[in-house]
Amino acid sequence: MFTFSDQQPQPQKRKAKPRKKKVTQPDGRGRPEYVPTESDRMTVMSLVAAGFAHKDICVCIGPKGISEPTMRKHFSHELATGIPQINAIPVKSIVRSMAKAQPWACTLWVKNRMGWREKAPEGAVSDDGMRELAAAIAGGPVDLPEGPDSISWEKILREKAKEAEAGEAE
Repeated sequence: MFTFSDQQPQPQKRKAKPRKKKVTQPDGRGRPEYVPTESDRMTVMSLVAAGFAHKDICVCIGPKGISEPTMRKHFSHELATGIPQINAIPVKSIVRSMAKAQPWACTLWVKNRMGWREKAPEGAVSDDGMRELAAAIAGGPVDLPEGPDSISWEKILREKAKEAEAGEAE
């Protein structure tokens, strides 16, 4: 028969396994907050400047990628200023070279930023107009070389003006 004793058997306690601590938000819930690195910032800036879509940039950030809202939260400055900052890199180099009076940099700047060209645009000044101007300065007909590339018109006009002055002085 079964009898009750004054002492009931105690249930055996299981030993709990030590658990790995999960890195969580300060309030103890959810995924750990993303912390951007300098490398991630440069990646975002470069990809924005290259014209990549935000969803494509998200995949390249962090070890597993991040969501678009997370990217907008942590990289708002890079998303807003990425293109101008990347464009500034070669401009700084060109300006430094211009300060050193390097001809290639000066030529590049005046052609691209100031609109200068090596040849005059079509219809700017005709060869006939230059002949008339040279004739007026020289005081008579002038034989000018053909084509704008053969000799500088400015040089020809200066020479003809000097000849005219020398002729008047005699």
